[in-house]
Amino acid sequence: MPKIDAIQFSCYTELYLFVYLLFLATYVINNVLSIIFFQYTTHDWLLLAVTILTCLLILGALALLKFSVEWINKTWKVGELEAKRNQVLVGLGGTALCGILPRVLVHFVEIEEWVRDSFI
Repeated sequence: MPKIDAIQFSCYTELYLFVYLLFLATYVINNVLSIIFFQYTTHDWLLLAVTILTCLLILGALALLKFSVEWINKTWKVGELEAKRNQVLVGLGGTALCGILPRVLVHFVEIEEWVRDSFI
C-alpha cells in the first residue's frame, strides 16, 4: 500500500484524492489571500459576479435536467442499465456544457463590451 511518511492509504485513489485536496486547499487559501491583500476595481467585482451568476445558472440547468431524467426513468419504469446510461449522458452533457462550451464561446464574445452593456 502507498505511504507518505506516517500517513497510510488503503489504495492509490485515496492517495490521489489526498494530493488533490492539498492542491485545492492551496488554491483556495491563495484566492482568499488575494482578495484580502489586493485592491480590485469595480470592473473586477462585476466580472466576478457575472461569472458566479453564470455558474449558478449552469448548475441549475444541470440539476433540472438530472431531476427530469430521474423522474422520466421512474415514470416509464426504465431498467437499471438504461437509467445508468441516461445518468452518464447527463454527466457528459454537463461536462461539455461547463468545460468545453465556455472555452469555445470566449473566442466569439467580446467579454468587456458585453459586461459593460449588460450591467452599466
